[in-house]
Amino acid sequence: MDRNFAQTKKMTLYHGSNMAVENPVIIHSPRTLDFGEGFYTTTNKLQAEIFAQKVLGRRKTGVAIVNVCTVRG
Repeated sequence: MDRNFAQTKKMTLYHGSNMAVENPVIIHSPRTLDFGEGFYTTTNKLQAEIFAQKVLGRRKTGVAIVNVCTVRG
């Protein structure tokens, strides 16, 4: 959890991808992911940037992009 969340009541999350994601959708798939099905995010922007490059390398289409959203509590 973001250390400042308790004080600010908001957390910035990052999602690395090969495309912009406006409305995340959980797609059910027979493929097993590290933590199961879901829309993976991180509070670490660099981690999302690195993952975006990996996704682009695998899919060979689009551009590396980091989607950003703020969650308020």
